[in-house]
Amino acid sequence: MELIPAIDLMDGCCVRLYKGKKDKKQVFSDNPPEMALNFQKRGASRLHIVDLDGAFSGDVKNFPVIENIIKNIDIPIQVGGGIRDKEKITKLVDIGVDRIILGTKAFSDEGFLRDCLEEFGDKIVVGVDVRDRKVSIKGWTETSDTEINDFVTKLEKLGLERIIVTDISKDGSLQGPNVELIKEIMSSTDMKIILSGGISSLDDLESVKKITHDNFDGVIVGTSLYKKKFTLEQALEVINN
Repeated sequence: MELIPAIDLMDGCCVRLYKGKKDKKQVFSDNPPEMALNFQKRGASRLHIVDLDGAFSGDVKNFPVIENIIKNIDIPIQVGGGIRDKEKITKLVDIGVDRIILGTKAFSDEGFLRDCLEEFGDKIVVGVDVRDRKVSIKGWTETSDTEINDFVTKLEKLGLERIIVTDISKDGSLQGPNVELIKEIMSSTDMKIILSGGISSLDDLESVKKITHDNFDGVIVGTSLYKKKFTLEQALEVINN
């Protein structure tokens, strides 16, 4: 299991949102490349980057910032937010992005997702955002009628290898992760799963570490690091020992 620090971008800054609400934003740095390098120096093996402006607008807005982050570090990054056509995917892959996270477009356009999987293979990851067991889209501003398990089953049948599951009610809230939901999803699929949302303490990481499913691939940590609930070094020690 990999521990992945998150960098959420809005207006060129590192921010965190409370439960996905853009009007509840807290800015933690105006220098994302420096933040990324700091995470690398402290032991991160991968970074999770979300272009929040892109997620809300449907277009990649922080491309220059993402490019600068890649130039500043040596570890792989995964990027999501507003990626809704193959031209943007190609552009991101060309500058060195390791994994591309699709959300709204993967949900709404099965043909597009099929094409992306055929062309980019395991570089494609789907972000499965959940609110009250229903899939949420468009930067978490809309909740569909599709049950989470139905969507996960569909993705697996298409040949997807990895998903990132975020319980929106937990994201940025420091209320603890929805471990039961993750366990339920893991038991219903062979896809690799990365957990996102709600990690608030080292105890939360200990509880997540106890999940024994072979397809548990990683956990994304954001707000708790920025608010100094624990250090990255402490988190890595819990995960790796």
